[in-house]
Amino acid sequence: MYKSLQFARRAAISGTALAALLSSACKSSSSITSPQPAAIAPSNQSNNQLGTAGKILSRPAEVVVTDAGGNPVPRVTVTWTVAAGSGVITASGDTTTFATTATSVTDDFGVAAVVWELGPTPGTDTITATADGGSTTTISATARAATSSQVRREGNEE
Repeated sequence: MYKSLQFARRAAISGTALAALLSSACKSSSSITSPQPAAIAPSNQSNNQLGTAGKILSRPAEVVVTDAGGNPVPRVTVTWTVAAGSGVITASGDTTTFATTATSVTDDFGVAAVVWELGPTPGTDTITATADGGSTTTISATARAATSSQVRREGNEE
């Protein structure tokens, strides 16, 4: 009988410890969340581009969204807004449908992009990109006037 009592006591202690461990694990797993974006920044080749007024830039405007550890965060919605210069953007890649706002979603590398057509007037154009969660960055480009050879070439499409 002593051995059965000892076994019962160990089983009760083990069961209590197991219940506490499972309870602790369940509580901590419920607090696990997916990484939240901590920063948004223009990609290396995206900021300070130079283009012709009224034309699409040669490279898309891109941002990289990262978490607090500097790791890229996929599947984050980025809202783009034309801030200055009267340009237009499109996130769909359809270069016939432009607007002053657009949204895109980061890829597996944390990159989101839009196609950007500069405004018709030479000068500085800017767009802002805001990631879900509130982080914002600005991208600038310089729109220069078309040269006389560009005007002639585009005007003589015969």
